Amino acid sequence: MTAEPQLWSPIQQQANVPGHVPDCDAGETGRAVAAASRAFEDWSRRDLRCRAGLLHKLRDSLKDNRESLAQRLTAEQGKPLAEARGEITIGAA
Repeated sequence: MTAEPQLWSPIQQQANVPGHVPDCDAGETGRAVAAASRAFEDWSRRDLRCRAGLLHKLRDSLKDNRESLAQRLTAEQGKPLAEARGEITIGAA
């Protein structure tokens, strides 16, 4: 249930390229929207226990990867590392 873009554009910073983002045309965007719709339908059919379990896994993953995620936020947005760490912590709450 994924739509993979064919073209990627670099994220520009003064000294480096920290990553790439999709450079999608209308067709790729439409496929991504369709994939998201299918994923939502699948999610909607899951019972509460299943959804809760998946959200707990997401929380655990955010906690386990807090430092690398915070560093990425700092590199992409220029925010202080402490603030980025706080955002990840709040998001995992």
